[in-house]
Amino acid sequence: MITSGQLNLLRVGLTEILMREFQKPNIYGRIYEIDTSDKEYEEYQHIVGLPSLPEWDSDGAELPFVTANNGYKVLFVHRDYGYAWAISKRLMRGDQYQVVSGRLTRTAVRASQNTIELLTTAFYATNPAWVDGRPLFAIDHPFEGGTYSNRLNAALNDTSLADALRLFRRAVDWRGNPIMIEPSVLVVPPELEVRAKVLVGSMAYPTMSTGSPFQANAGTVNPFKGTLDVVVNPYLTDPDDWFIFASPEIGSLKFFWRQKPEIVTERDFRTQGIMNAITMAFSFGAVDVLGMVGSSVS
Repeated sequence: MITSGQLNLLRVGLTEILMREFQKPNIYGRIYEIDTSDKEYEEYQHIVGLPSLPEWDSDGAELPFVTANNGYKVLFVHRDYGYAWAISKRLMRGDQYQVVSGRLTRTAVRASQNTIELLTTAFYATNPAWVDGRPLFAIDHPFEGGTYSNRLNAALNDTSLADALRLFRRAVDWRGNPIMIEPSVLVVPPELEVRAKVLVGSMAYPTMSTGSPFQANAGTVNPFKGTLDVVVNPYLTDPDDWFIFASPEIGSLKFFWRQKPEIVTERDFRTQGIMNAITMAFSFGAVDVLGMVGSSVS
C-alpha cells in the first residue's frame, strides 16, 4: 500500500531521476544552440546586411546613405509531446512499485531523449525546404547578385572534405560578404566513424580517393588534423551522408524549450493503481543556411 506521504516522496524521487538522466551527454546539443521560450512561438527576422563602407569625403560632403531591409522570416512553433503509463494495484501490493517506477521513469526519459534526437536529426538529414525556396542544403541559395552552394554529392574522403571546407568558407550573406564562421563539427553515421576520425585525427595526410589531387601529400602533415570534432550520430539512417556544422553558439540551428520534460504521478481512483505521465514541449529548425554544409551520396 502506497500512502499519500510515500507518493509525495516518490514524486520527488522520480523528478530527481528525470533531471539526472537529462544531464547525460546528447548529440543535438553539439550542433543546435539550445534556448528557452516563454511564448507559444518564436519568430526570427532576418535583416539584410550592410555593404562595405565606401570612401567618404569628410570635407563637408554628406555621408552616403544605405538601407537596411527586412529579409526572411522564420517561425519556430512549439509542439507538445508526451504519454502516460499505469502501475497496477497488484504490482503495488507486491511492494515493487518503487523499483519498477524508477526503471520506467528512466525508460521514459530515454524515450523523450530519443524523440528529440530523432526529430532534430531528421530535420537536417531529410534536407527540408527552407524559407528561401531552396532545400536546406542546396547548390543555389540566392544572395544579392548571385547564388552560393552548401551541398555536395560525394562520399567522405580527403578530396570531398577539402571541397566541403571550401564551400563552408565561401558562404556569404545577402550582400555577398563572406560570413567568416569557423567550421567546428563533422557529423557522420556509425559507418563513417573510423574514416572520419582518420581524416581529421591522423598526423600524416590520409589520401583516400582514387586520383586524389593531394596524393603527393600522402605521409606529410595532415592539414585536416584538429580542424573538426567528429560527432557520430546513430540516428542518421543513410550510411553515406555526412555534414559539417559551425559550433552551436554561432551556427544556424536552433532548439527552443517551451517546457522541459516533466513527470506527473497521481493515484488512479478507478483502478487503485498509480498513473504516471511525462510531457515536454519544444521547437527546432534553422534561422539561416549559413554555417553548414551537407553531402548526400545518393
